[in-house]
Amino acid sequence: MIFEKNHENEKYISSRGKIILDACPGSGKTSTIAYKLNELVKECEQKYGNFSGIACLSFTNVAKDEITQKYKEFVGTSVSYPHSISTIDNFINKYITLPFYYLINNSCIRPKIIDDEEFIDKAWMDRWNKKYKTNSGQLICFSYPASSINFEFKDGYSSSGHKPDFSKVDKNIFNEYCKNLKNWQINKGLLKSSDSTFIAFQILNNYPRIASWLTKKFPVIIIDEAQDTSEIQHAIFDKLIEHGLENLELVGDPYQCLYEWRDAKPNLFYKKNIDTCLPLNTCRRSTQKIVDCYSLLRSDNIPKIKSINNEKDIPIQIYTYSINNEKEIIDKYINNCKMFSNNHIVVRGKKLKNKLIGNIDEDIEPWKHYAPYEILIAKNELNGKKIKESVQRIHSLLALVQNPKAEYHDIKEYEKQLKQDNMRNALIIEFLKNIPSYDLQLSDWTIKTEKYFIDTFKLKVKIEFDLKQGKWKKKHDSKIKDMFTVNSILPIPISTIHQVKGMTFDSLLLMLSEDSKGQNISIKDIYKPTDFPNEKQRLIYVSMSRPKYLLAIGIPDTIKKDLIYSTFGKEIEII
Repeated sequence: MIFEKNHENEKYISSRGKIILDACPGSGKTSTIAYKLNELVKECEQKYGNFSGIACLSFTNVAKDEITQKYKEFVGTSVSYPHSISTIDNFINKYITLPFYYLINNSCIRPKIIDDEEFIDKAWMDRWNKKYKTNSGQLICFSYPASSINFEFKDGYSSSGHKPDFSKVDKNIFNEYCKNLKNWQINKGLLKSSDSTFIAFQILNNYPRIASWLTKKFPVIIIDEAQDTSEIQHAIFDKLIEHGLENLELVGDPYQCLYEWRDAKPNLFYKKNIDTCLPLNTCRRSTQKIVDCYSLLRSDNIPKIKSINNEKDIPIQIYTYSINNEKEIIDKYINNCKMFSNNHIVVRGKKLKNKLIGNIDEDIEPWKHYAPYEILIAKNELNGKKIKESVQRIHSLLALVQNPKAEYHDIKEYEKQLKQDNMRNALIIEFLKNIPSYDLQLSDWTIKTEKYFIDTFKLKVKIEFDLKQGKWKKKHDSKIKDMFTVNSILPIPISTIHQVKGMTFDSLLLMLSEDSKGQNISIKDIYKPTDFPNEKQRLIYVSMSRPKYLLAIGIPDTIKKDLIYSTFGKEIEII
């Protein structure tokens, strides 16, 4: 593979020390990082010896895998010891939390970083104390699930990145609930990635010799997608700088930060004590029309992006649709993008995605037990030809319900044994094909499915699919099919904006809502920010910057054409 050097990327490749690389969408930053990594590997042995390496870290597995692949294309081999291409989470787990956890908790239990955070909800369900309630009398674990609780970097706890509304729950009760939960997790060695990061900072803060050792092991650290790093992750790398790290490179685009709900702090990207700040403002991916469209969300006080993609010059397409008839414009888009091979539909949030592809709405969960919901999801996965996923979901469910008091490590081992049983795999598929009819009322379906589940798998443990009361009571007589709609599978993939971050497509359809209430994004969010775009604007920015040739936008027909033209200009095509 040939790497094209230009005046922008050459400056970054030749720079050393503490560096920020501010890279626009489609600038070729992944190729640039991989090319520089090859240069650094050559230098590292001469400067630091055989046992010190480069840590090239990214926020997601997708981004990490792209760097790995690009490096292999340049060099012909993969990165090997003492160097590492990894995610930030994995780096923290492997080199700080897991080997030095005993300094924080001297239990003989080796900690486990759990990949299924909802497991904490299920495991904690049998252990929560019923004295922890909200002001309305509801158990706290329903309003603030165990999996949502995080340590705050500076003080206390949060739920899904936010402090709770203390007019709805007493602060002392909430903090006691969180403390009890986190102590249980730490003693059991059941850590989410965010727990591991918090513990890692405590380790480096309390044991500076570990920080010094790590800077000698990895004297060069490159962080890709650095705009998504959290405050505490920044603090960990600051701690390494404090103890000798001289080469830290932050590569990213604050305009593409989507993880503030996970405590990402895009403003910290520019606030580092650095030696050099460099731009990559040439777009190799999208046409200039697409660049100009997503640049509507860029402030005027930053450099403009110039495209070098001149292959096609298709105008931005606006599809107007009526609410609850989204399928009509999706069919039109599918027909209009036939000239391309890599097409995608993108929506804001799982709710609209579930509506369009027929997945079960996550907000509709009328049972006290998690099993019925998991069964319905598995059934939908089977209907969508996702056989492996559906069987795996029931394996996980069976492992958990048959071992309610077991440790996480033991449950995962039991789950592994279940997967190897081909007769059980066939039984699961047969079970899902014949679950009680969706024509039944919720109450009847629940009773029949509970018995069917217990009888099919010959369960010897007590399990009850009890229905919730309160707001769900009026739904008990509703038919399952009226609560969980199953639609046909679309011929083009559909994803949330978070899922397509970092990806490239030939064409893309972005579905906007009628208004910007709650989590919705709409045409009203598309305007020039005076300083830095808000979260909704960044979501639109990321999605619009994915396609190479065709950007299509779905807008409800209640939006006046005058607003559409005043937002996007006259060169668009309204369909």
